[in-house]
Parts: sequence; C-alpha cells; structure tokens
Amino acid sequence: MFVTSLTTAAAFFVNYFSPFFATSSFGVFSSLMIVSNYLSVITYFPTVLMTHHTMWKDCRCCCCDCCYPEEDETEKRANVIVRFFAGPFFRAVTHKIFRWVIVVVLLGVTAFLGYKISTIESQERDVQVFPDSHNVAIHTDRRTRFKDSIEGDDNVELQIVFGLETVDLSVCSFTAYECYGNTIYDDDFDMNQPENQQAFLDFCTYLRNLDESKTDDLRIRRSLITGKPELKCFVEDMKTYFEDEKNISFPLNYNSTKQLVDGNTDIYNTTVTPNDRAFEIGLAYWLTDGHKEIPDYNEYDIYLGEESTSNTFRISNGEMVNTRLKYASIVINTTMIWGDFGYQVGLPLLEKWDEFIAEQMSQLPDGINKGYHCTPAGANFNFWLWQKIQEELTNSAIRNIAIGISVAFVVLVLTTQNIIIGALATITICCITTCVLGLIPILGWTLGTLESLNLSLVVGLSVDYVVHLAEGYYLAESEDRIGKTKEMLESVGISILSGCITTLGACFFMLFSVILFFLQFGTFVFCTIGLSYIFAMLLFPALISVIGPERNCGSFQCLFFCCRSKN
Repeated sequence: MFVTSLTTAAAFFVNYFSPFFATSSFGVFSSLMIVSNYLSVITYFPTVLMTHHTMWKDCRCCCCDCCYPEEDETEKRANVIVRFFAGPFFRAVTHKIFRWVIVVVLLGVTAFLGYKISTIESQERDVQVFPDSHNVAIHTDRRTRFKDSIEGDDNVELQIVFGLETVDLSVCSFTAYECYGNTIYDDDFDMNQPENQQAFLDFCTYLRNLDESKTDDLRIRRSLITGKPELKCFVEDMKTYFEDEKNISFPLNYNSTKQLVDGNTDIYNTTVTPNDRAFEIGLAYWLTDGHKEIPDYNEYDIYLGEESTSNTFRISNGEMVNTRLKYASIVINTTMIWGDFGYQVGLPLLEKWDEFIAEQMSQLPDGINKGYHCTPAGANFNFWLWQKIQEELTNSAIRNIAIGISVAFVVLVLTTQNIIIGALATITICCITTCVLGLIPILGWTLGTLESLNLSLVVGLSVDYVVHLAEGYYLAESEDRIGKTKEMLESVGISILSGCITTLGACFFMLFSVILFFLQFGTFVFCTIGLSYIFAMLLFPALISVIGPERNCGSFQCLFFCCRSKN
C-alpha cells in the first residue's frame, strides 16, 4: 500500500509546477487526498479492527445466533474470484500464443490512439458550463447570434499602444487570479513635439494605405466602401478638425495653440506660455468641440489616457486643461474572429505582427518609438493571450504527463528494487496514458481548461493498478517468472478488481450530469480507470510472463554485485 500510495501521490503532485492555478491546486489537492487516505487506512482502520478483536469479538446478539456458525477447523477454500485469477485467467494471459495476441492487440490499439493524439484541437472559446443541447446553451447561442446580427461579427480589435510598457506582475501572488498588476508608463512618450505629431500622422497614413497582400497577411479588415484598412487614428480626425473647421495648421505648436486660446477668451481665462503642453490643450479642445459637446470624446476616450501636471489649469467651465497625455492607441479592425482558429495559426500570426510593429517603431522618432500591439481584454477576452494560453495548456499537459511518468518510473524502480519490473510497469502506464489522450478527439472534445485539468490526473489514475501488480510480482516467493505471475494475480487480482468496480461505480452516476465539467470529469475517470484495468490485467501480466525478471535478475543487489565484481 505504501508503494502504490507513494507512486500515485507523486504522480499527482507533479502538477504543482503547472503555470495554471486550477491545475496546480487540483494536483496538490489530489496528492494530499491520497496521503490522507493512506494515513487513515494504516492508522484508523487497524485500530477499529483491533478494538473489535479485543472487546467485541465474542459478543453475540441473542436474536441472531444463527449468524454465528461453528468454526470449521479444516482449511478454508480460497475465494472463487481468487481461484479464477490464479486458475483460468492466469492460464489465459500466460498462454504461449494468447499472450502474444494480447500484446499485439493492445499495442495496436495504443498505436491507433497515439495517432489520434495528433488530431487533438485546441478549444477556441471559454469554459462551457452546459452541453450544446441544453436549453441554457441554446438560449446563449441564439442571443449571441442575434447580437452579432445587430452589432456585426466577433471580430478582434487590435490596438497599437504608445506610452505604456509591460505590466508589473511582481506584486501579484500565484493564487491572486484577480490581480492585474501595476501599470508602467513610458515616461519618454511625448506628442507635443511637432515632428512627433507628423510622424504619428504619417504612420497612420501608412497603415491606411497598406496593400492588399499585406493586409491579408496581417488579417487586417478592409472597408467595403473605401477598400482601405479599417482603423481609428485620433490624430487624423484631429488634423481634419483644426485645419477644416478652425483654420489652424497641424501639427500643433506653441503659436497655433496660442492662437486657439486667444481666439476663445470666453473659455480660456489664462494665457498660454511656451512651457505649456501645446498638443494636449488642442487635444482636449478637439475631443469636446470647444469644451461644449462631446462628439468625438466617447469614441476615443478609452484609447487615450491623461494625468495632471504642475502646468495644468482650470478653464471657465471647471474642466482641467493642459493635462499630460499618458498613452494613446491606434485601433485596427481585423478579420480575426473568435473560434476561427487555434494557436497553431494564431501564434505565427502574432509573430508576424511582432515583426511588423518592430520594423515600424524603428523608423519613428524618439518619444513615440516604443509602441507595441495588443488585443485588449473586452467582451471576448484577450485574443493574443488566449493563443498563448492554448499553447501552454497543451505544453503543460504534455510536460506534466512526462514528469509524472518519469517520477512513477523512479519510484517504482526504487520501491521494487528492480529496474526490469519498473520498466515494464512504466511501459504499461505509457500505453494507458496514450490511449486516454487518444480518446479526447474520439469523444469530440478539444483541449481546453477542463480537459487540461483532467489530464493532470491521468498518470495518477493510471499507475495504481499497475503498481499493485508490480509490487505483487516483486513480493512473490517463486523463483521463475511464470510462478511469480501466478502469485501476483492470486494475491492482488481481487484487490484490483474491487478497486476498479468501486471507482467505476462512483463515477458512473456522473455520466448523467447536466453540468459539462462533471460530465467530462466522470467520462474521463471512467475511461481512464477502465483502460487502466484492461492494460494492467492483460498487457502487464503478458509482458511480465515473457520477459519478467527471475530470481535476482534486474535487482539492485544483482547490479551492485556485477559492478563490484568488474572492479
């Protein structure tokens, strides 16, 4: 029991290193549950048995005297299930022909399901609570399609941001999933220089005049009316406003801003000095159309940020003017739609955007040359981030499985003190894990958060039965492999069967759950336990009866003496 509990707990615990809190905490919880179960079984259960034996063994109910038959001194016959495993079942799995049939068939199934692993697709949407056939899911789908028919498709909005740097996440602990970190500003960002304004404007013009091949490569959406890329550039609208409506030249400088202030004495009750931030004064005037209306404010407010400075002043209507522009964004509509493709397509596209923005930033002057692109979290979450999450879900699942199998191999070798037994058991665990992974596309699942959470348990659930058999083979007193195999099946076969039936029975009722997570979890456990039992009771005995170690072959003691004799 110690060997099986240690191996299972270790296989679960490796998920602690997952970058996803749900997977990490779930793995630790499962590992602690195995340890707690082991401690309670070796302490509480023996205590109950000893208490009954010493205090209530001879106590009998006067009404149920027939339930206490006379003790038979003759040798008791073994349980019928024990006799089955030691007799017909043993002869079948160790038959010279049939055991090879078992090996070929199960390895063939493993190879087929191993191929199916390559067809696993990543989940494009967030966690789904109800299945598609449920009324709530149908209502949500219809509401979404109605919303799309009114507001348009779920196209991803990409922003090129100036004035911001990466977020400082050092203040967030691993468990603080609602922590968004501290925003770091680019203190060099400055739009008050006329040359920076012109360069910003030229960059917007360049984006608007991108050829069709480039927009297709970057998946930029083109207007059906103008045929030009769809983007929002506040500097373009600002230039048009001042030159066409206010007859003020653009880019703005001290003289043009002074002209604006002097021509609106009813609004500005102060004079403009060369130290004031000319661009920000004009920006505030344009956004609110002379501080009276807000035709452009609502459109651009979320893409611009400001803060007060020592030169900020208050105008006649109480509004603060001459604030510092902290960040600004150019907004680009893309043809990327949520659910259109997985990270296999999304991440190469992300790299193309990285290269494109890096090239353009190298051509801009200081003060506006640190821009970057992003897909900010909105109604459909952060698109680029979701591509990274999909990749990490896949990589972490594979990494945790590989680590779990490696840990299981080390524990098996150390506890059985035999490298051959540990290797054969590990091969069986690998086959079980491969088959479970191959069932994902067959069941119509994609690799998302729930599936990654389930996969964190696959090795832990797969090792239990194989470890029981490996331990039984190691403890067998026979010298030859056939005798050891018979003792192994006779001693632990009924325990494995009992454990399989109880586990399958416990998760059977989850197969009728309405909540999708419980349905998937029940199906996953049911398939994993079922495959674990089949491979443990068929493949492992067949392999061990062919190449299982005899006497001290493969044991640490034998290896030690071999190395010592060579020296």
